[in-house]
Amino acid sequence: MQMRYEKLEVWNLARELVEEVRKLKEKYKEKYQFSLWDQIWRSITSIPLNIAEGSGRGSDKDYARFVSQAIASLSESRANLQIALNQAAWENLESRIQELYFKLIAFRKTLLKSTLSKRSD
Repeated sequence: MQMRYEKLEVWNLARELVEEVRKLKEKYKEKYQFSLWDQIWRSITSIPLNIAEGSGRGSDKDYARFVSQAIASLSESRANLQIALNQAAWENLESRIQELYFKLIAFRKTLLKSTLSKRSD
């Protein structure tokens, strides 16, 4: 059985980003303290987890709140990765982060429009 969130492009992009960060974590783990990568891991995995959790909520308004949390986690992850990675590694990841950011913003906007249109019905 496929869950609602598994069909979403934003969830799949977030999951791919988690996998990419997992590979970078292995590559850079000796260079940085565990605590920095631990923080990166918590924030990066929070993105798809918030998307999944929000999909199980009873309303699009609640779902939009969880998507907002995913956006905040993406912003935190972005800042942490800028600190942890060298310039070349960061530049390879930056476009994927930007793509996910804009798609999450659009998805949240769609959810909120749905909430507004239901109110006016």
